[in-house]
Amino acid sequence: MVLDNLYLIVAITEKSNAIGKDNNLLYFLKEDMNFFKEKTCGNSIICGRKTFEGFKIKPLPKRKILF
Repeated sequence: MVLDNLYLIVAITEKSNAIGKDNNLLYFLKEDMNFFKEKTCGNSIICGRKTFEGFKIKPLPKRKILF
């Protein structure tokens, strides 16, 4: 597989640089979820097994999941 472009979307806390805890997001912000959906629909997503297992909807509509 050849990747022409690779973009990263990461949400981290300001103080501890954490991205999650106990396989959950630290915060649920509707604006962040909408941004993620807008940017990833029609594209592939690369994620780890635990992230994939944490998705509430499987598979995510209109996206290809690679892990």
